[in-house]
Amino acid sequence: VRLSCGVATGADSVFVARAEDLGKELQRFALPTIAGRQISSDRGLTVSHSMLVPYARNGQLLQEERLGELGVYLGQPERRRKLLERTCVARKPWYAFHETPPLGDILRPKILCKDITERPFFVVEGTGQLVPRHSVYYIVPRDPSQMQNLCDYLNTEEVHGWLKAHCQRAANDFLRLQS
Repeated sequence: VRLSCGVATGADSVFVARAEDLGKELQRFALPTIAGRQISSDRGLTVSHSMLVPYARNGQLLQEERLGELGVYLGQPERRRKLLERTCVARKPWYAFHETPPLGDILRPKILCKDITERPFFVVEGTGQLVPRHSVYYIVPRDPSQMQNLCDYLNTEEVHGWLKAHCQRAANDFLRLQS
């Protein structure tokens, strides 16, 4: 269904916070999120943060007057200043993400991998609740019943060798899976 990098907010310092630090008034806008550094081949997924999402579950940006407490939070002078400094505000409302998130696809069970890694590995996120950040790639298979089989295949030496041969190199000879 989709193979893509995660959500680009253009201001993770504003939209992403430790889940335990978010007040009750912001919980309805918060979705668990994961960055590449929170994915490990031996520990799996370590979820500790939430992303404040000013979008309806169908992917439509909420109207500013419907933001409620999220609008108050984002509108605090320092946060609003950071949001207004982004290039995307030339064509989007000040509180929109840099890229419109395809929430219909993102909020489905998926396979995750780091964008930049020493050795590629893939993990299943079977709940469909995690929002991958821009340092994570996600794969939403057409047939969710094949997700584990697909993930197992992606973790084979054959696929690792192909990725090693075809991916761009980042610093320290790490692989950049984006390519």
